[in-house]
Amino acid sequence: MRVVILFGGGDAGGLIIGPNGVKPIPPFDPRVRVKLRATLALLQASEQLADDELGSVLAEHAESLARRTVPEVEKDVGEVGPEGGVAFIDMDAILWCGNEPPRIIPRGPFPD
Repeated sequence: MRVVILFGGGDAGGLIIGPNGVKPIPPFDPRVRVKLRATLALLQASEQLADDELGSVLAEHAESLARRTVPEVEKDVGEVGPEGGVAFIDMDAILWCGNEPPRIIPRGPFPD
């Protein structure tokens, strides 16, 4: 199992947390970062439109995009496994992509 954490939307590098410890990684591929950011944006829009049919369509597109993007991350960092995943930390939210559908983990306020 591996957990990949991408900071600052992936352009600030990240960490791989796995069975052999913690390993820093450099800034991630811009094309992968765009796909993760788009997944997050689709999920955020689907939450805003939860009472509309379009909300479920956007959530489906986000899930499809995440299923295609996680393997691209795995090409660079190795398999995350069924219990692992990718945490994409952007300014306003954290996107978690793993074995289940992607979800947003809300961020608390930044400390002063």
